[in-house]
Amino acid sequence: MEFKDLVTLYFERSSAMQTFWSIYVTIALGLLAFIGSVKPSPERNLLAGILSFSFVAFAAVNLDALVDVTIARNVAKELISNFKPSATLTQEVIDKIMLTVRPPAVWTIIVFHVTADILVLAGVWILTLRKGKA
Repeated sequence: MEFKDLVTLYFERSSAMQTFWSIYVTIALGLLAFIGSVKPSPERNLLAGILSFSFVAFAAVNLDALVDVTIARNVAKELISNFKPSATLTQEVIDKIMLTVRPPAVWTIIVFHVTADILVLAGVWILTLRKGKA
């Protein structure tokens, strides 16, 4: 594998990570907007329960994808940093590229995602229960 392929791999995985976060934010905000606009009814707690369960399932799949992408980014970083300089690729170039290659640790993705999940679920239930009885 050539150096340019490794750099391309890293930034393609970075783009994938942005896509997964964008999908997450869209779903979370859409869920909160929907729950916030539901009129009081006897079924709203059931609806909130079903949507909460669905959101947890979605969040688990999304987190798994983000962890996979983060692992791939960290592997690509390691391969880039261990690439041997050559006549066409100096250590200075590798070092400059390495300044832009800073993937997060897997645990930070997990902690941030789970925290956001809890906040979204709290928002769903606050919006559901604040309206009082139908």
